[in-house]
Amino acid sequence: MESALSSYRSYPACQSTVAAMMLLSRAYNINHTGGKLLASSEIQIETLKQLSSFVMFCMADDGSRARHVKDLTIDVPKELRLEPIEPFARSLAELMAKIPNVSRLSLTPAYSLLSEDALQREIAFLASLNDLSLSEDRSSLSMRFLAKIKTPLRHLTLRKIYTPSFTWL
Repeated sequence: MESALSSYRSYPACQSTVAAMMLLSRAYNINHTGGKLLASSEIQIETLKQLSSFVMFCMADDGSRARHVKDLTIDVPKELRLEPIEPFARSLAELMAKIPNVSRLSLTPAYSLLSEDALQREIAFLASLNDLSLSEDRSSLSMRFLAKIKTPLRHLTLRKIYTPSFTWL
């Protein structure tokens, strides 16, 4: 079953079908294999709803799905970038403690997410992390954070983003 599912890894429509089958099935094989399939491809989180669903997905089955996460992109929506980010970052910190095999991580904007100490600490201790991408509007926090990372990075990307401090009426 795993080989049949893994051949469809790159097709989003098939991924949503696998996710639906997992919800309907109580069988261990589809839950275990489907979780592995969905978590091992690139994961892009762009809304609070996606974050909530992703955290619940990873924590299901006693957190066993989290170990399959290898490539994670978190992009805080523009409309939330000026809002308090603590609930978003706290959920992420809990998740980071459970994903020991993540090798690639991308955070936008990094400043918002790294302002949460618990999240900063969990990311700094990710032993398997070798590719980190930070997009931000302020650089001082990210530079202090980079000094705390415990694992040697192979790739580091720092991008400057522009966040306007006003809105047009």
